[in-house]
Amino acid sequence: MISTWTKKPLNYGMLGPSGYAPLSIPNMLLKPAEVFHAQSGKFVKFDGTDDVAVAGSGDTQLVGWADVQGVTGSVDGYTVPASTKPHRCEVFRDINARFLMPADAAVTDAVKGLTCDLIVTSEIQYADIGESNEDVIIILDTNASLQLVEVALSPIKLYTAGVV
Repeated sequence: MISTWTKKPLNYGMLGPSGYAPLSIPNMLLKPAEVFHAQSGKFVKFDGTDDVAVAGSGDTQLVGWADVQGVTGSVDGYTVPASTKPHRCEVFRDINARFLMPADAAVTDAVKGLTCDLIVTSEIQYADIGESNEDVIIILDTNASLQLVEVALSPIKLYTAGVV
C-alpha cells in the first residue's frame, strides 16, 4: 500500500484496517514530558508506574500505539505537559492494525514480513531496520524512496506482562 506513495503524510498514525473499531485501551495516562512528533512512530511501553512512555531501543514489550496525533495540530509534535492534571490518550493494541512510521535506514522489499526493534533518535521513533533483538514490530510494507515502513505489533511481544 505505501510502496506507491510519492509524498510523506504530515502525521503518521494507524493505516487500517478500515471499517472496524480496533482493540484499544482508553484513557491511558501519558508520562509527563514525553514528546510525540507528528512524523514519528508512537509506540508506547509501561514505564513502571501507571504511565505509558515512548518505547525505544531495548524495550521488550509494547503496550501499543498512542493516539496522540492532532492533539495540538502541530506538525512538530506534542509534548505531554508536566502538570498536576493527568493527560490521557487511547492506545491501540490490535494485532490486525497497521501503522506508518519512519525507518532508521534504507528499506527494501527484502525486509517485508520480518520483525525488528525500535530506536529513538532526536525524539523521533524509528523502526530499527538493522536490529533484531527485541523484535517488537513486524514490517508489512516499505517505501524505499520515502524511507517509510508499514508495521504491525508483534503478537508474541504484546501480552506478556502479568498483574504481579
